[in-house]
Formats: sequence, C-alpha cells, structure tokens
Amino acid sequence: MTRQISRDSQTNLILLVVVIILSLMAWFKPGLHHTVQHYFSLLNPDDVNTIIIDREGIGQIKLIKQENGWFLQEPYSLPANPLRVKTITALARKKSYSRFEINENELSRYQLDKPPISIWLNESKFVLGSADPIKQQRYAMNIGDNLQTGQNTVHLI
Repeated sequence: MTRQISRDSQTNLILLVVVIILSLMAWFKPGLHHTVQHYFSLLNPDDVNTIIIDREGIGQIKLIKQENGWFLQEPYSLPANPLRVKTITALARKKSYSRFEINENELSRYQLDKPPISIWLNESKFVLGSADPIKQQRYAMNIGDNLQTGQNTVHLI
C-alpha cells in the first residue's frame, strides 16, 4: 500500500512540474518576441578612412587613415590616438536604443537644429545633440539616412 502511495505522489509531482513549465511557457511566450536591433547607420567602422569632427565654436578636426594608421590632418599634422579613433568610428555601428520621427520645429528641443557636434565618417554626416536627462544617452541624427527617407529620424544612442 505504501508503495502505491509513493508512486501516486511521484506521478502527481511530475504532473505538477509539467503544469508549471507549461504555464510559464504560456505566460512568457518564448519565441514570439522578435526584437529588431536598430543601428545608427549601416556603415562598417573598418571601411571608414576619413573623419571630420566639427565642434561648434571650436573648429574642425580632420583625420585620415593611411597604411600605417590614423593621422591628424587639421588643425595639426600628427599621429592620432588609435583608441580615440576607434571610439569615433564605432559611432557608425552604434546601437540605437530608441528612434522616433520629429518635425523641423522640434529639432531645437534636442539641440539638433544647431548641433554642437557634427561628424563625417567618409561621406556620411552625423549630428549629435543633447543628452537624455535620465539615461544620459545622446540624441543623434544620421543626416544621410534622413535625406534618403525624407524624414527627421532621431536616434537615442
């Protein structure tokens, strides 16, 4: 008799575990959440060979990639810091945490009407505006993409 009770208990325990697993699967719906990863641009950082940084009120910095590394061309002619260059070129494939459309008169809200920093990676122009007050991520626009689509898409990077 005790043998039968323990076998029934085992069966009930297995059924309980199966019910819990199925309930969790129904609740979380695995496989139904398709997260689409958006990037600030489609430009490959390794393909960048020219960088121009224009800072409002400070001037331009121009960097050129040569066979033996990156070199500062303007305002001085010097070898560039490879770590800083890598940080700048990484902007090309920066993850866009959020993106949204705005109209022309809303650009000033994000400092994108007169951006403090404009960066050209090859022929692609990017502008960086103000920072999000909560997450401290930067509002930015990929000017080339916006010209192609005809919209003002702001990315939070």
